[in-house]
Amino acid sequence: MIDWQNLVVGPCTTALGQAAQITYGGQVFPVTGVFDEAYSQTDVSDGMAVTTVRPCLGINVAQVNLGGAPLSALQDSRVIVFASPFPGGAPAVDTEYIVQEARADGHGWALLIMNLAPTPADEPAGGGQDA
Repeated sequence: MIDWQNLVVGPCTTALGQAAQITYGGQVFPVTGVFDEAYSQTDVSDGMAVTTVRPCLGINVAQVNLGGAPLSALQDSRVIVFASPFPGGAPAVDTEYIVQEARADGHGWALLIMNLAPTPADEPAGGGQDA
């Protein structure tokens, strides 16, 4: 049997990981994850290929205690990926995202597919209320 944690997940996180934090259920979990600002996914379910490109963060599932909830509970959680320590790496500045989907690989790794979180500048003038 392959020891995925010690042979794959741990070394991958050590070599390529960068600091992030996940806010779930009012708790903040500091994590080290592998960030990709341009994860692409192609869907051909209706006969036409549609490709989407989104940021994602690969994490060791053991870093986040969901209290017995399934990994899908991370959907809509907030994630801050701190500025990359790697030259030319992404993101260049601390950036907040919202988890759109969480996918486990069955070996202790999860891929959090995310969208950029709205910023105060994205809010309509007047807080979105009619004047």
